[in-house]
Amino acid sequence: MDQGGTFTDVVRVDEQGKTEVRKVLSRDARLAVLGEGATDLRRGTTVATNALLERSGAPVLLLTTKGFGDLPWIGDQTRPSLFSLRVSRPPPLVTGVLEVSGRLSADGEVLEEHEVSVEVLRRWVDRGVRSAAVVLVHGPLAPRAERHLGARCRQAGFTQVSLGHEVAPSRGLLDRLHTTLADAALSPMLPRAPGLYMRSDGGLARETGGADSEWRGAHAVLSGPAGGVVATAALAQRLGIPRALGFDMGGTSTDLCRVEGEPQRTDHVVIDGLRLRVPAVRLE
Repeated sequence: MDQGGTFTDVVRVDEQGKTEVRKVLSRDARLAVLGEGATDLRRGTTVATNALLERSGAPVLLLTTKGFGDLPWIGDQTRPSLFSLRVSRPPPLVTGVLEVSGRLSADGEVLEEHEVSVEVLRRWVDRGVRSAAVVLVHGPLAPRAERHLGARCRQAGFTQVSLGHEVAPSRGLLDRLHTTLADAALSPMLPRAPGLYMRSDGGLARETGGADSEWRGAHAVLSGPAGGVVATAALAQRLGIPRALGFDMGGTSTDLCRVEGEPQRTDHVVIDGLRLRVPAVRLE
């Protein structure tokens, strides 16, 4: 089952190998109903991919170390056109920024405790912002600092809280920031019918409807395109084709892949100016 921005495609294969294909408008698609009777259900979606390209994700409040609130706009200062006097950059996935007092050392020592007022956070909730991203400098080395701020956000009424050390625990503040912001912006938009969903790396994440769910925005940025790569590799292997090109044209984006044997994978993906630290299939 592949849920796109316009259509949702359903492919049923019975025990005898007979295939049935059905296409419905995504606005009318009820995933639980479409999957009734299936013993093995797999889903993919381009909802997250489209939202990144269109910058239509949920509003996000960023909580970060004091002095780093402008990082989503400054980035690493790379210019797409070095000598252009007018550089147009895609907007970051940030609705507001709250700089938090407190410091962590480079080896994870808490030099100053982090604290934020619940009342201040509630003002953002009252404005309609329900997603928060918590990204501290050296955050993965002292997870309890981000967990404490995350608990404050939930106390204030945020329904989606993404913590940098959970979403992208590797070194590299800017990549971790982009990835956590994407997770916070995209997680509320994902389909949530229980079952298995295609991740960006071609693996599967389980949606349980509870706190133990593996399905989140950071895993979904290339969910739909990854399904096309996996399918291209499987078809090439079945037909005995050593090298194959996959061409997946949707309503918002078009994805190309080159397959020689198993799909190639990478530890990051760049989408419209965002460098996301997530395992993903390699696209052209």
